[in-house]
Amino acid sequence: MLKRLLFLTLPSLFGCFLCGELFFRFVVPAAAMPWGYYDPSDHIARFELGQGSGVYTIGRFADQRGTWRINNMGWNSDIDYAPRSKTSKPLIAVLGDSYVEALQVNTNASLVSVLRDKVRGQYDVYGFGKSGAPLSQYLQMSRYANKQFNPAVIVINVVHNDFDESLLSVRNFPYFVGIDMKSGHPLESPLSEVAIRAKTRTKTFLASAIVRYLWLNLGLGAALTERSVIRDETKALPEQGMLNASHSEQADIRSDVYKAADYVISKFKEENPGKELVFMIDAPRKDIYEGTIGKSNVLWMNKLLKDLTERHGCRFIDLTEPFNAKYRRDHVRLSGEHDYHWNEEGHRYAAEILYRNLVAFQIAH
Repeated sequence: MLKRLLFLTLPSLFGCFLCGELFFRFVVPAAAMPWGYYDPSDHIARFELGQGSGVYTIGRFADQRGTWRINNMGWNSDIDYAPRSKTSKPLIAVLGDSYVEALQVNTNASLVSVLRDKVRGQYDVYGFGKSGAPLSQYLQMSRYANKQFNPAVIVINVVHNDFDESLLSVRNFPYFVGIDMKSGHPLESPLSEVAIRAKTRTKTFLASAIVRYLWLNLGLGAALTERSVIRDETKALPEQGMLNASHSEQADIRSDVYKAADYVISKFKEENPGKELVFMIDAPRKDIYEGTIGKSNVLWMNKLLKDLTERHGCRFIDLTEPFNAKYRRDHVRLSGEHDYHWNEEGHRYAAEILYRNLVAFQIAH
């Protein structure tokens, strides 16, 4: 029995494991994710340095693929970032969550990269995106960008669940700024004073392509406690989150959302004198595809952001009308079949709309 185990069973299991590893690396490549890191010196959540590049895949057959590259400053980008003392052109900083992080597409097809091509020779364009970051965290990203790069223009890319997830009562991560509304007035949460990174055993566990395939491509690791560090937190669809609450709970959350968003935008304006601030909000693409945009239950957030940016003297771009017109005209989806994030066409067209507005604002001249 022992001989059979040693000479037949164990080698067979090892052979199956080896075949599985090769299959999920080269035939149906398992998702490879860059490792996240919280830097207590800059008080910012980014990626660990020195990771190089990899391929993030989505779906059981790795149907959707995006090549990522972690640059010299810990961000997913096709270029390295030069410090403020070594740049000659003014900088446009684009802040956001997984839509700016853009692991779902190749780095050269992202919103940031496409915009950089359009303004090349006039501006540099750097992206600062981290999965799961809410609107409140973008304020902290702007502080980091100002410290390290001193941008002339700051673009804040907003999606619909950025609003409620800014509230500590909804989500509370020690590496993202949140807004505490317990007192009835918005207060920023303190950030962690220690470095946060994935543990060695977690990295060892996910070094296996089989495990990554099961955990990430098939979604079996959605409840993993370190998911915010080790993987992309796919943003919820607009129909999720606060919209599943009761009517009374929704009313309370909407009141807190308004106060928190008002605080964040006012702080953006206060902390960035002389800089151009541009808030761009996503379109309700599910409603666009289904032809129900007139009944959308998320467009109140677009209106909220429009009202607050006008009140505080910031620029505002709503992708709803141009995305809807394009879909009605071309019938081409702007998000992936297996993922709600923008696909390459979504990134390209969002960059086109942003560029047109920058020209209209006389920023890109």
